[in-house]
Amino acid sequence: MAAVSVSAKQTAIFKGVKATGSWASHLSLDASKFANLSAGDVLSVKWTNDTEGAEAAGEDWIQITVCDGIWSTKLIDSGDAKFIKSLTFTLTAAQVTAIKANGLAVGGHFVNITDVVIGDAYAASDVEHWDGEAWSTGNFVMPSGWASTQLNNDNLKNANIGDCITVSFTHEGGIGEWAAQLQIVNADGWTNLIAIPAGTSTSLSLMVDESNYAVITAGDVRLNGCNLTITGVQLQTTDMYYALNHTAADVDLSKLPTTTSVNIDLTRKIDWNTTICVPFDVDDPYTAFGHEGAFYSLKEYNSGLVFTPASTLEAGKPYYATFNMDGINEEDKTMTFSFDAVTINTTLTPSAEMSGLTMKGNYTPGISMTDKYGVACVNHGGSWDWAFYKGGTGTTLNAFSAYIEGTLSSARLDIVIDDETTGVQELKNARTEELKSYYDLMGRRVAQPAKGLYVVNGKKVVIK
Repeated sequence: MAAVSVSAKQTAIFKGVKATGSWASHLSLDASKFANLSAGDVLSVKWTNDTEGAEAAGEDWIQITVCDGIWSTKLIDSGDAKFIKSLTFTLTAAQVTAIKANGLAVGGHFVNITDVVIGDAYAASDVEHWDGEAWSTGNFVMPSGWASTQLNNDNLKNANIGDCITVSFTHEGGIGEWAAQLQIVNADGWTNLIAIPAGTSTSLSLMVDESNYAVITAGDVRLNGCNLTITGVQLQTTDMYYALNHTAADVDLSKLPTTTSVNIDLTRKIDWNTTICVPFDVDDPYTAFGHEGAFYSLKEYNSGLVFTPASTLEAGKPYYATFNMDGINEEDKTMTFSFDAVTINTTLTPSAEMSGLTMKGNYTPGISMTDKYGVACVNHGGSWDWAFYKGGTGTTLNAFSAYIEGTLSSARLDIVIDDETTGVQELKNARTEELKSYYDLMGRRVAQPAKGLYVVNGKKVVIK
């Protein structure tokens, strides 16, 4: 059976980095952020381990705890979190009441908290994983000692990042750390993917993420526990949030689901002139990117790169774009753009070859731009000139951008906008209207033109 594809809307309550030491600090989230929270909603927390900080302090324990805002109610505690990077669980009515009254506190022992996300309840799939005689009665009893059972990997191997393995159970007795406990471990039976005292809940969810994806999809997963009865194990899918960072060296689109819609935050720099290529369709890029953005696809090469306006962006196709950057400082040009319920398509589709030139999209951070053309602004004698310039040795391009590849000898290519609706062509090679770039009839730029015939902004001009 295949997992049911569901759409569970997720809302980011916190994104950033909150570093914690030896319980010296925590992330405090105000109750107003949870006004719309309901029983059954999902709460997810993600973090990275501060291993170096722990070692420097002589510690060997990594831990994270989620409580209501006054630390009076422990919602969930990771135990030793060396092997996990996220917690995902479903909130009870009592927990929601406490959070709405007091907010949320996320504390850590040498962790860097990066995300706190809430959302609609996960819809259960029709996939249940259990093996062996013990499951024949519909449950598996883990006695006061310890017991273990192996999950069938036939369906888990098809899990995608963002999916959740949810274990439902009942328990009797204490809430203490060892009185009732459940562990989800890898095939060796000991390396924890998640280990949580079970006394505060009747279900436990492990989100499939970058840290555990290979283990979950490649080998059998086991459940270890004591003093509880497991009533079901399900694989659930959701459109969990993903972040694509155009400068990150570890961007791996192959890990994103291609059949389930996801919410994407794309972080990258925009400028007056730039290029864009994204792995999903954007129906209304003008609204999505804002800043008076305009988007163009390559039409032809005719004494310059001729672009024509595009009303939508197609996944994997390269585009030239312009934005209004008036009043925006250089350090503020790196922005985050959100896209909800998009479907990932990692296929790159270059433009048709024209006069030996092809425009190609790029998803790899830091690719070499040697002998490739990228859009850039170059200062010529005090005037700023936007065009496509051939990259030299050591030049690179970030992900989710595009470049021109070809065999022309020219180091610079003009940008020409061909508006097919009006029949007007406009040369877009400058930041300011008053910029004039002079070229001789061989196409060579002339910084200080003397008498003669030149090409200026696509027109022939005679200097007498």
